Amino acid sequence: MRSRVPEKSELAAQLKRYRYDAGLKGDEAGAVIGKKATTVYKYEAGTLWVSPGDLRALLNEYGVNMVTAFTEVGDPRAGGRKKDESALRWRKMRAYYDMMGPAKQRTLLDVARAMAEDF
Repeated sequence: MRSRVPEKSELAAQLKRYRYDAGLKGDEAGAVIGKKATTVYKYEAGTLWVSPGDLRALLNEYGVNMVTAFTEVGDPRAGGRKKDESALRWRKMRAYYDMMGPAKQRTLLDVARAMAEDF
């Protein structure tokens, strides 16, 4: 598989998909690189070129491997504004988890581990 440099529109659309898949809002992604949400949205719209440092930081936060991130870039118009349902559910669950105290978090993790061992 040979890597290629994606076009600006492909890069922008893929960055947006990766952020949605990670379940992050624009301001959360912006905080990772020390910029406002509007900068992230401009990166994703292709109106502002993303610097290599910002790209690395965002992909790292999204849990995406920099080497393989753009090897299978598809149609930049695919995906649109529809958000990944599982990512949204995860973000909501994460918010509830963060509101719990440390003792309840440990209990929840113990239960999850016990359930995982049953599979």
